[in-house]
Amino acid sequence: MRALAGVVLLVAACSDKRADEAVKPPEPVAAPKRPEPVKPVEVAPPVEPPKPVEPPKPVAPPNAFAIDKLAIPSETATVETTLDHVREVMRTTAPELAIRDFTAHYVRRNGTLLPGSGRIDVTFVLPDGVDGIVDDPSRPTGAPIPEPTQAEKQRDRCPVIQLQKGAWSVRDRSCIKLRLVGTKCSVAAIWDKAIADGAPADAVAIVERNQQTGSWSFKVTDKLRGVAFSRFYPDVCEPKPAPPIKPPKANPYAPEPDLGNPFDRKF
Repeated sequence: MRALAGVVLLVAACSDKRADEAVKPPEPVAAPKRPEPVKPVEVAPPVEPPKPVEPPKPVAPPNAFAIDKLAIPSETATVETTLDHVREVMRTTAPELAIRDFTAHYVRRNGTLLPGSGRIDVTFVLPDGVDGIVDDPSRPTGAPIPEPTQAEKQRDRCPVIQLQKGAWSVRDRSCIKLRLVGTKCSVAAIWDKAIADGAPADAVAIVERNQQTGSWSFKVTDKLRGVAFSRFYPDVCEPKPAPPIKPPKANPYAPEPDLGNPFDRKF
């Protein structure tokens, strides 16, 4: 009986333990942690596209001619004034050169080109000087001769420039050295010689000057009108006399010189 009572008590104790466990409240659930605020992502500033790289300007070789410095002559400019401008550019950019010859196409008797059709061709060479050195006109006679410039040493091609339809162009050719002579006549003076020989005064001509031979070529050709005039002239022209110097005009308001009283003179 005692054993039975013990079993009953053990069963009762287990039942009470289970009841206590069933009644026990659940443990509180921990609240979820708040998420940390998300830091804004730093956005890099937009990258500017690289600027296009400009190609380097071409470097003019020593054989070139600075035609970009040549101005376009007006319709009233004569062949001589245009050539003077070419020489000025030549002296400042390529002083080692000299004009060998030039040809003026469709030039009138006053030395101007026919608008729209006129053309000038200019050929350059290296002047044949001492050891190929270009003489400086400002050098006193007897002064030391300068060393040849780098351009004189490197140049093996000489330019040929052309003025046509309001634009200059350039090409080159083999460079040679020539002993040149000066020019005494003008295009208008050659025109006067040709008119005296029967050339039509109202025509346009092709006039060529060769400084190597010192001569001029003059041509007027018109197949439709049956005109074919051609002459060669030496470069012989008398210099134009200077205009006489006029005496200064007397000032009408100037006071007359005081000659004094003629009766006070002692004879």
